[in-house]
Amino acid sequence: MKSLLLYCVFLLFTVNLTFASSSNYYQNKIIPYPSWIEVGSDSFNVTASTKVLIENRDNNSKLKEVGNYLLDLINRPSGYQLSLTEIDISNQKQPTNSILLSLKKKNKKKGKKGKKYVDNDEGYELIISKDRVAIYASQAAGIFYGIQTLRQLFPPQIEQKSVVNTKSVLWSLPSIHIKDWPRFKWRGMHFDVSRHFFPKEFIKRYLDLLAMHKINVFHWHLTDDQGWRLEIKQYPKLIEIGSLREEKNGNIYGGFYSQNDVKEIIDYANSLFITILPEIEMPGHTQALVASYPHLSCNINNNSNNNNNNNQVPVWNDWGISNEVICPGKDSTFTFLENILEEVTTLFPGNLIHIGGDECLKDHWKICLHCQERMKREGIDDEEKLQSYFVKRIEGILNSKNRTLVGWDEILDGGLVANTTVANTTVMVWRDLSKVKDVVSKGNNAVVSYARKLYFNLKEDNSPSAPGHSGYLSLKTVYDFNPMPSGLSKIEESRVVGAQGQLWTEYVTSASEAEFLLLPRLSALAEMVWSDQNLRDWNNFKTRLPNLIEHFKIMELNYNRNSL
Repeated sequence: MKSLLLYCVFLLFTVNLTFASSSNYYQNKIIPYPSWIEVGSDSFNVTASTKVLIENRDNNSKLKEVGNYLLDLINRPSGYQLSLTEIDISNQKQPTNSILLSLKKKNKKKGKKGKKYVDNDEGYELIISKDRVAIYASQAAGIFYGIQTLRQLFPPQIEQKSVVNTKSVLWSLPSIHIKDWPRFKWRGMHFDVSRHFFPKEFIKRYLDLLAMHKINVFHWHLTDDQGWRLEIKQYPKLIEIGSLREEKNGNIYGGFYSQNDVKEIIDYANSLFITILPEIEMPGHTQALVASYPHLSCNINNNSNNNNNNNQVPVWNDWGISNEVICPGKDSTFTFLENILEEVTTLFPGNLIHIGGDECLKDHWKICLHCQERMKREGIDDEEKLQSYFVKRIEGILNSKNRTLVGWDEILDGGLVANTTVANTTVMVWRDLSKVKDVVSKGNNAVVSYARKLYFNLKEDNSPSAPGHSGYLSLKTVYDFNPMPSGLSKIEESRVVGAQGQLWTEYVTSASEAEFLLLPRLSALAEMVWSDQNLRDWNNFKTRLPNLIEHFKIMELNYNRNSL
């Protein structure tokens, strides 16, 4: 009898130990880490008879789209043929063996465990029990992010593009309760297609990766000295000439996106709750523009009558910063740019347009009669302030189209004022973190894009064959970075709207190389911008990352295997 009692105690201890281990395993699978989490002891199995239900209280068409996204996620690898059913469960309990997607009204009262997931348009609540799964949110975006969490709780085979042998995979989900919402409203990732061109199929794959990590802004760097990648119908030479360059070996390199391509990509991004921020570089980084339309360049021949001087230059075939910039001294320059921005704002539905504004060399402005005459007329005493004049004038054009200007922090040089018609200018701080204070204290919004911590084009692998720019940026460096500077007031902190990673492509020539530099540093970025700073822990992150990497493997992504 005594031995039987001891055996029962041992068995109970073993079961509890196994449950604790299992609970810890499931709790440590999710990236970015949720705001609040509670782990149970059961699991829910998705089968061919599972029902997927949507409760659409606000008749939100986006909820149906999200429901179909979930169906595709499950049906593709499982071979099931689950379908959507609309249901009103206000007077009944959610049926067993079902997955419910439900929109809730925003709550005015906030409990201690909070209703932030309801108050925040991107927050969600996920409940998985033995009999049912439910995702609640106030907006469809929250439901979508709940599905991304659900995706990581499934076996990694959920990423298979074809049916998996059902005998080898149990589509099981752990019992868990999560309330989750993002730390920042701007969770961005940039990609440069000017130095090297990437086809629209890869841009969609890139967007898929962002969505998987709950990133909601895609900063698309479309124009630069080395290539103009966006079709502008009024100015066809921008793609006929500006999208092509002669390489140093004599080969012609190029590519561009038609407006139909862009519309397709925008629609795809919208389905993933990602806003595309287009960047049209000006006044610097514009040699491809000047190569296409030489009359936009400065008059460096000191001929005051030569308003349309033919300063013919090629699309640049080198990296760095070119002296060839557009001329702010000519009114025709602003007419040309306004026409471009008219097409850009018609094409891109977001309210923000990025104009670059960085690294503008002013050697030509100093000797251009048009620029010098402009400075005299406007009472401008140096070329830095001439750039400020340019930025403010472009800002006025964008405001007239109900758009807000975004620029790199060089737009601060020469003086920047908050705009007065639509919303405050957004400044991407990349050179010096102390500039964040300068931006937000003047009433503008700041996106932290600090080069030393967030430039993913820097090597993560020091081997000579590894892709990337000289320099080194480890996964841990990205993870440990806190984009919120100290010493800000509450109002100033509210103007730090988020952070963003950058991937420049001077030394990135293929999709495989881009993935290698992006992953898994994107995972560290995702936790930085989503999870509460107090919940972030490097050692804990390292225990969760292997699960996500298993998803990367099945997705056939070229992630950096030496990150950890």
